[in-house]
Amino acid sequence: VSAKAHVQDLLREELVKAFPDKSNFNPTFDEINSLEFLNCVVKETLRLHSPAVMIRRTNIKDKVFGNYLIPKNTIIMISISGLHKSPEIWGPTATEFDPKRWLDSTLTENVSNLNFLPFSAGARSCIGNKLALVEFK
Repeated sequence: VSAKAHVQDLLREELVKAFPDKSNFNPTFDEINSLEFLNCVVKETLRLHSPAVMIRRTNIKDKVFGNYLIPKNTIIMISISGLHKSPEIWGPTATEFDPKRWLDSTLTENVSNLNFLPFSAGARSCIGNKLALVEFK
């Protein structure tokens, strides 16, 4: 954030507007989560610098994927960093830090737990992800 002065300025502006009384700063969980640009900064940071870089799963049954047979007990690896920096998903600026991308409804409508996996997904996702997000914010 400090490398992008305009991002830092927008974030500070949102925080000062939401919490003008610095002497009584004790925000609630809901107040923190309602900060739209803060949420964008957090998501963009997690997109480019995910705590997990790979997901490893073992195929539990034979599966045909396209023209390929993936036999039972095959270890499948998913590169989270590759997924999060894919221009096919995130556009031509996929490798750049741009929190405003999360304000674009055409992008966010296509983002799901299939292409944004900072804490993995499913039964083996990070059990501490909600705590991590609160601490991060």
